[in-house]
Amino acid sequence: MRYASFWLSILVLIAITQAGCNKRNHEQTTPATWRSDHHDVSFQYPRDWTLLQPFLDSEKAVTAGAIDNTTGMSLVIKLTEDVPKTMVSDETYFEAVRNQMLTHASGNTLLDESETEFVGSRYHRMHFTMTNPKFDGDFRQVAYIRRTGEFCIACQLNYPVSTDNQIPPQLQSLIDGLELP
Repeated sequence: MRYASFWLSILVLIAITQAGCNKRNHEQTTPATWRSDHHDVSFQYPRDWTLLQPFLDSEKAVTAGAIDNTTGMSLVIKLTEDVPKTMVSDETYFEAVRNQMLTHASGNTLLDESETEFVGSRYHRMHFTMTNPKFDGDFRQVAYIRRTGEFCIACQLNYPVSTDNQIPPQLQSLIDGLELP
């Protein structure tokens, strides 16, 4: 009986320590969220990924993203003011994006291009291979672009070619938590 309060204190200390460890483990597995202050744009990302810097969040534009610094996988969101489609057609706009991507580095190649459903809306999709010197290898870049006449919304996914043609599960989970206007 004389040691009962001692053992009770030890049990309480163990319970508190265990609860703290469980909370820390939960925080490490729970994704972080980035949310625009000006637009309906947000995404969740793993806590061991890094937010891309610099980012922009204004009434006229958003540029934000996250990267896994070990693999080079990344997600980048861009929202910019659009010009009226009567001034610049979708075809002309997409051709300019395509040409910019292909002339940016001679190693870039367009694999395919199509219209597709992405996070609940219709997007123009461009799929490239490119060299990423920082991560010493070839990467896939999948760009989803949608023009509304008011804004141009783009989401770029980058991942190593070694992950095959499929979007890796880590990026798919980011897409699943993505909110775009």
